[in-house]
Amino acid sequence: MKKAMLATGLILIATQLPAKVVNKPDDNTLWVETFETPDDLKGWKSKGDLMIADNALTFKPLEKNVTFGRYIKLNPDYPYLQINFEKVIPFKKGYRGVTVFLSMKNTGVFLTSAGGWQPGLWTVNLLDFMPQLADGKLKSSYLVSYFYGGIASFKSYKMVAQPENALLLSVADGKRELKAGDKIQLTVLLKEGGKDVTVTVKKAYTLPKVKVGEAGYIQLTSEDEGKTWTGELTVPAIKNKKDFKPGGLIFEANILGGKMRKLYTSNPWKVIVTKK
Repeated sequence: MKKAMLATGLILIATQLPAKVVNKPDDNTLWVETFETPDDLKGWKSKGDLMIADNALTFKPLEKNVTFGRYIKLNPDYPYLQINFEKVIPFKKGYRGVTVFLSMKNTGVFLTSAGGWQPGLWTVNLLDFMPQLADGKLKSSYLVSYFYGGIASFKSYKMVAQPENALLLSVADGKRELKAGDKIQLTVLLKEGGKDVTVTVKKAYTLPKVKVGEAGYIQLTSEDEGKTWTGELTVPAIKNKKDFKPGGLIFEANILGGKMRKLYTSNPWKVIVTKK
């Protein structure tokens, strides 16, 4: 155990022992990785300063060395990848952002932001981003993370059949491209419930809000005492120079009441925009 200075005025207790990966802890979970049990970071590779601190996988980028990752197991029966991006301590200067994807052909970026970060619980259905995973032939892939401009803490990673807390998106008829007027179904799952849930949409590049609805957000409703919230988003006529690739839009659930505050996901489909 040693003390590592991670930011001005902040000292975290760091170990050189790794996360613990638990396979099939229950019927709903393919694997879960938390950072509470000491070990040796075996399996993780990094081009920066990677350690375990305060029960979190903690990454400090070093100049141009800004990547870290590991191989993860895949199974189409457990399609949901959940990353608990706990917090970030920003540097005073420099570019800020994060990008996460699987290192394979025809994959989309599924966690990204440029010019800032969006800490919270991220959930993505990998089958929506990569339908080719449905046949189950690919058993593993390398999870790549690029991180810039601060010290990042990730509380846990896991793959599940059905998430307990999540913001989920779905569209009709398995569409791979959406245009203005198309409908997106929004579902927020809260294990311990909440009192109010709204969803906002941001562009991943520099994080400006996309105006959706008259109020600028989508109000969700619940019929089961706040545990399941649903709503519908009509894709607006977004003006931009280029269409949005998968991962180009960030969906943020803002929750009042309960234990969860922020849930995130991103678009797994191409979104056609209205040209300027």
